[in-house]
Amino acid sequence: MDFVSLEEVKAMLIAGKTYRCISEELKALYPQKRGFSERSVRRFVAKRNLKKICCHEKLYIVNQSIREVGSLYGRKMMKGYLASKGASISERDLKKHLPLLSPQWHSARHQSSSERSNPLIYTSHYFGHKLHVDQNEKLVQYGVTYVLARDGYSGKIVGQAIMAVKNNAIIYEHVYRTCTLEYGLWDEIRVDHGKEFYLLLYMHEQLRKEGRGNPDVSPYLQTSSTANHIIERIWVEVNQRVTYPIKRVIIIMDDCRLINMENSVDKYCVSVVLRRICMVGLQRMINAWNSHSVPRKGIPNVLQSQNNGTTPMDPADVPSVDNAVAAYREQGGSLTDPHEFGSDPLIDDATLLQQREDDWLGRCASTEEVYTQLMCNDSQPLQNSILHYIEITKNLSN
Repeated sequence: MDFVSLEEVKAMLIAGKTYRCISEELKALYPQKRGFSERSVRRFVAKRNLKKICCHEKLYIVNQSIREVGSLYGRKMMKGYLASKGASISERDLKKHLPLLSPQWHSARHQSSSERSNPLIYTSHYFGHKLHVDQNEKLVQYGVTYVLARDGYSGKIVGQAIMAVKNNAIIYEHVYRTCTLEYGLWDEIRVDHGKEFYLLLYMHEQLRKEGRGNPDVSPYLQTSSTANHIIERIWVEVNQRVTYPIKRVIIIMDDCRLINMENSVDKYCVSVVLRRICMVGLQRMINAWNSHSVPRKGIPNVLQSQNNGTTPMDPADVPSVDNAVAAYREQGGSLTDPHEFGSDPLIDDATLLQQREDDWLGRCASTEEVYTQLMCNDSQPLQNSILHYIEITKNLSN
């Protein structure tokens, strides 16, 4: 095994693979070579002290992940986040390491935790049975609105969108149509009574009329927000890990008059930057959620694969957003076209739009790094990103 790359074996160990699995993979990678027995792998690892090296490597990965997602990820969510990055670390090890690597955050997490339970009886029999969709407007005054879609059986978050102002067409295109093409058609969609879901519900009903889905299940159900508890529960996770850390910073900037939310250009710039930063945090949270173990249920990704009742649809069978909007309006429906929060003075000049993007990316940290620094309680990169975007936009518009 001396010709095998050290990094190759180390990566397999970090991914949590057993000696037997490593042996089988090496045999598949090098079919013309011999000497890949489980015993040989053990010797290879022991001779090079790889177990100890990998232990330090795992600690580094955990420490880096803590910086990326912040203080509110316990051992289950952290295990899910690490799994989404290809690293396998047991909950037992995380339980031991998290208090040592971030003692203050570990203490704060325990102090703020509370038992949340819902007495309502809820049943969903398979992945694809019920799809819960809802919107969150905690940052609406700064031009940020979330929409999430979550499967009722597995608990998996299957769709997401962040927009300046909630809009039927955006929700249909980026949440419903994307979910349907990637996973398939759900039997029933559950939403609240908001008007922003009208197009989604109309198109879902039309697709169901074509003989798709379970005929014994109604196409959709509208309830009060409090009754749509499967999706409502997830907002607690999103707000703690994404919304509130960002909202605290932007409120301080507003109070200190660093931004003027009465100015339409400031409004637009704040909305653009916050949506990009929020998407980084939201995507990290979704990756962790879908890979973590939900108590008394299981891992959402695994539950989906074990009892999947959907099949991805052909794009030709799911109307484009333009066709969907046209069909809805032909039936007498009224829809508002998508629009920005505030106004962009550069909107009609493609050259200036590209120049603004290049200048901003050249002067500021990446959105991933801005969010990572925010999770480490450093809000300056976020403030700089917003202020530079406003400054560049105003300079180019003069």
